[in-house]
Amino acid sequence: MVARAQPAPLVFDRGIWDNFVETSGVKTTKLLYYYLGRDPAAWTNEGYLRATLDMFADAVSVGAIALPSGCSVDDFEFSINNEFHSPQVAVALASNPATSEVLFQISSTFSGNNSMSNWYVNRAFESICRAAKKLLYP
Repeated sequence: MVARAQPAPLVFDRGIWDNFVETSGVKTTKLLYYYLGRDPAAWTNEGYLRATLDMFADAVSVGAIALPSGCSVDDFEFSINNEFHSPQVAVALASNPATSEVLFQISSTFSGNNSMSNWYVNRAFESICRAAKKLLYP
């Protein structure tokens, strides 16, 4: 077995994520159901924030996103930005929550039709990486 090179810090490696969802048997599982369950009572802004953090933590845990040395998932905070027509998820550094970057529209990423391997999920991870770079290296 050939060892796979680790992705560069704050770059989403879709191949690693795809392998994770395939080998875990959740490739076609709806993102919403996987992270929030089937009860619509959990499909709230607070739930979407928790799901975003859990998605991010999973991507880091499986190696699909490598964080810079000394950095952890706990160094980031997610929030809801209501400045737009539809609520958006934003991220900030826990050490500087006043400066945030908008990531994605909740209704697009957490649509009931999006599976764990959907384009919107990959785009969410890419957005998190881009925003984290801007926040860590202004």
